[in-house]
Amino acid sequence: MSSIFLTMCIYCQQSVRPRQEGLQCDGCLRWQHRACNTGVSQSEYRDAVKTGASIDWRCLTCDIPLAESTALSEISVSVDPDVHFNSEQNSDQDILECEEFNPPVDSFDELTEASTILTIEETNAESTIGSTIYELPTQPTIDESTFEGPTPHSVEQADQTLTFQIMEGTSERGKRKLIDSCGFSYNVKRQRLHSTDWQCTVRPTGNRCKATVVQRPGNVFEFGRNHHNHAAPVGGMVAAKIKCLVKQDAKQDVFRPASEVVNDVLLSELTDAPCPCLPRIASLQRTANRTRQKLRPQDPKDLDFDLQMEHIPDGFFLEDVKIRGRRHLVFASDKQLELLQQSKTWYIDGTFKLCRQPFTQLLTLNAFVKNDDHVKQVPLVFVIMSGQKRRDYRAVLDAITSILPRPPRVTKVMLDFEKAVWSALRQTLPNVQLKGCSFHWTQALWRKVQGLGLQDAYRNDRGTHQLIRQLMALPYLPAEKIERRFLRLQQQATARPLQDFCSYIHENWISTQTFPPQTWSVFLEAVRTNNDLEGWHNGLNRRAKGRSQLPLYILIQLLHREASLVNMQIQTKSSRDTSGRPTELCREDSSTSGSSMRTAKGTRRSFWRPVLTSFK
Repeated sequence: MSSIFLTMCIYCQQSVRPRQEGLQCDGCLRWQHRACNTGVSQSEYRDAVKTGASIDWRCLTCDIPLAESTALSEISVSVDPDVHFNSEQNSDQDILECEEFNPPVDSFDELTEASTILTIEETNAESTIGSTIYELPTQPTIDESTFEGPTPHSVEQADQTLTFQIMEGTSERGKRKLIDSCGFSYNVKRQRLHSTDWQCTVRPTGNRCKATVVQRPGNVFEFGRNHHNHAAPVGGMVAAKIKCLVKQDAKQDVFRPASEVVNDVLLSELTDAPCPCLPRIASLQRTANRTRQKLRPQDPKDLDFDLQMEHIPDGFFLEDVKIRGRRHLVFASDKQLELLQQSKTWYIDGTFKLCRQPFTQLLTLNAFVKNDDHVKQVPLVFVIMSGQKRRDYRAVLDAITSILPRPPRVTKVMLDFEKAVWSALRQTLPNVQLKGCSFHWTQALWRKVQGLGLQDAYRNDRGTHQLIRQLMALPYLPAEKIERRFLRLQQQATARPLQDFCSYIHENWISTQTFPPQTWSVFLEAVRTNNDLEGWHNGLNRRAKGRSQLPLYILIQLLHREASLVNMQIQTKSSRDTSGRPTELCREDSSTSGSSMRTAKGTRRSFWRPVLTSFK
C-alpha cells in the first residue's frame, strides 16, 4: 500500500488520488479504489494502515482461474462396483482405489485440459460410489449494441470568430459574468473609467488561470497577454444562458412552480449539442427558488397580519371579515358575483386540505350556469376561513350578500348537514329552502351502521340487508310520506342493533327540528347531491400538484386562476346535458283511488325499488 496514487482505478477508470483508500494488485501491480468492489472493508484497510501490515489482494482479472476445457465430459468414467469406502480404517479420508482415478503419466496432460466436477455421494459404509459429470455453464452473450452512444458524424468547420456575451446575475453572488463563445467565463477584476478588466473564474490555489479580457467602449473586447491554462467547458455559454434565464423568469412570477420555469427554459434554449457542464434539473429548481425567496411575501403565522395587496390580483379580494378574534378572507371576480346574484340555487361545501394555519378551511359557493341546453357548475365565491362556528358562517354570508350588486335571487341552497352552516343560513336567508345532500345523508347512516356493528349482518343476512337499504332510500320519497313509511319499516326491526339504528334515525332525522324530512327529501329533485362541488374540490387538489396546506398567497393565486377559467367553463358545452334528463322523476296518478307511484324512465334502479313499490 502507498499513500500517493498517480494511476487510474482498474474498476471505475477514475484517478486514485491522495487521501483516497487504494489497493495495489499483487498480480498486475495496478491500483484500485478500496470501495470499488475489492472485498476489503474499511476497518480492515485502516487497521492495516495503522499497523503497517500489507493486504494480500488480487484484482478480478488476476483472480480469475485459468479456463478449463470440458472435454472430459465426453469420456465415460466407469466405477468398479466392488470398490467402496473402508470406513473403519479411513475415517478421516476416503481413498479411491481405481485405475480411472490414477491415470498413467502420459494421459495427465489430457486430463488437465478437461474440466469435470465429480460428486461422490456416500450413503453408508458399504455403498458404492456414484459419480456425476457436470459441464461448466457457458457465459451468456451480451449484445452491447444497445449500449453504444450516438455515432460520430463529420462536422463542418465553423467560423472561429470569438464572441462575448455579458450575463447578468449568473455568478454565485448574483453578479454579472462575461462568457465567450468557447465557454470560458470571466468576472469583473477591475472597473476603470473607460474600460473594464475581466479575469477568468478558474482560480484554484497554486494554479490560478491568469487569462484576462479588457472591455473597451462600444463593447469591444480584447484578450490580455496570458492565455488559459485549462480546457474550456463544453457548452459553457449555453449553460450560463440557461441559468441566467431561469433566474430572470423566476423573478417575474414568484408564485410559479420552479419546475415549470426550468422546463420552459430548457425547452427553448437546450439543443442537441453536448452540454456536460449544465447543472442538474433539481439544482436549477433550487436556484430559481433561492433567487425569488426574498421577493415572496412572508406567510402569516397568526391572524394578526397585514395583507400584502401587491401579491393579490387586482379586483379579486373582496372582504376581510373579522369577528371575535377570527378572520375570514372573501375572494371573487366581478363576473362571479354577477352569476351568483342571478343563480337560484347555491351549492356550499368546504375542504380542509389546502389551507395552512392559522386558516382551517376553504369554503366555496358554486352554482349551475346554463348555456343553451347544457349546464355547468362553476365556483363563484371563495372564502378562506379560520373558524367554523355559527357566528363565523353568518358573518361570511352577511358579507357576501352585501357585496352582491343586487339582492340575490337564490331560492334554494344545497349543502351537507353541518348544523352551524344551517343555523347561519336560516338567519341570513330566512326565505330560502335548505336541502341536504342525499349522499351525505346516506353516509351518516352508514357510519351509524358501522358504529352499531351491523356491517357484517348487512353483508351476510338478507333481511338485515334489505331493511337497511330501504331505510337508506327514504330520501327518495315525498317528505310527507317519509315518516309513515319509516314507522312501517321500524316494525321489522326485531334485533336490538336494528332497533337502535331505527331509534337513531327517528331522533336525528324524523322528529328533529334541525333536519326534518323536508330538508333531506330529494323527491322530484333533478340534482340530489353535492357531488359536483365535491368533484371540483378534488380537481382543485389535483391542480395543486398534490400539495396540501399551501402558503396563503400561493393558494390565492390558485383560486384566481380558477376564477379566470369561469368564462371559459360557461362557454364549454361538453358538460351535463339537461335536455335529455328527466325532470319529473316520479308523479302521482290521480286517476286511481290509491296514491300510486310511477317512476320516470331512466330512474328504475333496483336499489330504491323496494321503497317505491311499497306504495302500490
